[in-house]
Amino acid sequence: MKQERMTTVQLKQKVIHLRSELHKYEKKVKDYEENYHYRLLEDLKQNNEELRRKNETAEEQMKRLSDEKERLQSENEEWRNKYKAAADKINVLTEKGILLNKQLEETLQDNVLLMEKIKKYEERSSAFLPLPEENRKAGVQRKNREEGEGKTRAVKDDWFISNLHTQQKKNKDT
Repeated sequence: MKQERMTTVQLKQKVIHLRSELHKYEKKVKDYEENYHYRLLEDLKQNNEELRRKNETAEEQMKRLSDEKERLQSENEEWRNKYKAAADKINVLTEKGILLNKQLEETLQDNVLLMEKIKKYEERSSAFLPLPEENRKAGVQRKNREEGEGKTRAVKDDWFISNLHTQQKKNKDT
C-alpha cells in the first residue's frame, strides 16, 4: 500500500467531509432518539387511555354490583323479617294448640266423669222408677186420685214425670 501524501487542502476537505458525515450520523441518532421517545410517548398515551377505559368500565361494574348488593341486602332483611314474623306466629299457634289440646283433654276427662255420673244416676233412678208404660198408667191413676187435691199438684207431677221419661229416652238413645 502506498501511502500518499495528502496536501493540506485535501486534508481540509477530508476533515470537512468527515465532519459532514459525523453531522449526518448525529442527526440520524437524534432523529432515532426523538422518534423512539415519541413512539414511546404515544404508546404510553394509548396505554393510559386504554387503562382509563378499563378503569371506567370497572367502576361502572363496581357501582352495579354495589347497587345489586344493597338490593339483595334489603331483600334479605325483608325475608328475615318475614321469617321472624312467621316463626313468631308459628310459636303463638303452637302454644295455642298445646293449650287447646290440654283443654280438650280436660273436657274429655270431664265428659268421661259426667258419663260415669249419668250411668250411676240412671242405675239408681231405674231402680226407683217404673218403666215408661207403667209411669203413664201410674200418672193417669195419680191424676184421677189427686183431682180432689187440686189441679196444680197434678200438673206439676205430670210435668215432672213426662220430663223424667224424656230424659230416660235420651239416655237410652245415647
